[in-house]
Amino acid sequence: MIGSGVQTAEMEEKVDKLMQVVTKTAESVEMILASVASLQAGESLARLETNKMKRELELLKNEVRQRNIIIHDIREDERSESELIEIVLDLLNRGMDIDANEWSIDNISRVGKFNPTRCRPIRLGLVMIRLKKAVMARKGKLRSSKIYI
Repeated sequence: MIGSGVQTAEMEEKVDKLMQVVTKTAESVEMILASVASLQAGESLARLETNKMKRELELLKNEVRQRNIIIHDIREDERSESELIEIVLDLLNRGMDIDANEWSIDNISRVGKFNPTRCRPIRLGLVMIRLKKAVMARKGKLRSSKIYI
């Protein structure tokens, strides 16, 4: 029976060691689960923030588009962007009685591929939506010309 007592003591020792390993493993698993939960919470927060930023970007894009005007049938006589600005400012100031200067224009360009038989439209980006509203309200003054907005 002495042999069986030694074996029992050895088995209890092994069981104790296994219990310690299981306890350490359980603690490690709990720490990993806590880390995963923290990462998931951070990921959810990052997704919310990304979605918010996408919405804000779309709103800004729409705001910029709202300030654009397309002007048709102005001949392509200009050689540079500055000449195009002068032509459009002349149209706004003289043809439509709108007080505009070069600082009223955010961007300006011709739209489409060059075709010598047709006039490409002009995309005019204005600085303020209030100026666009003034242009749209007075576009009727262009009826006597071929130019239209």
